[in-house]
Amino acid sequence: MPTVSNISGPYRFFFYSFDCNERMHVHVQRERMVCKFWIQPLVLARNQGFTSKELNIIREIILKNKEGLVSKENPLTIHEARLAFSQIYGGNN
Repeated sequence: MPTVSNISGPYRFFFYSFDCNERMHVHVQRERMVCKFWIQPLVLARNQGFTSKELNIIREIILKNKEGLVSKENPLTIHEARLAFSQIYGGNN
């Protein structure tokens, strides 16, 4: 599960390379709390443990970093994730 490395702070932004047939989204984790946001439009898809206040903070972070999240360096679609994985690690995926 690749992590988005250019966003600092207490949250880990990541995606799963096997999230097939889903629209663009990002997962966010801090400690045992996890949430998922659809990127376009930016909407909370799922939440496990984050408070409303923290979800608003996460949403703002995603908004500020939206361009980087959807770039080729941080792929959020299965096709782009597989391509990036093979470019970084070599081989077929």
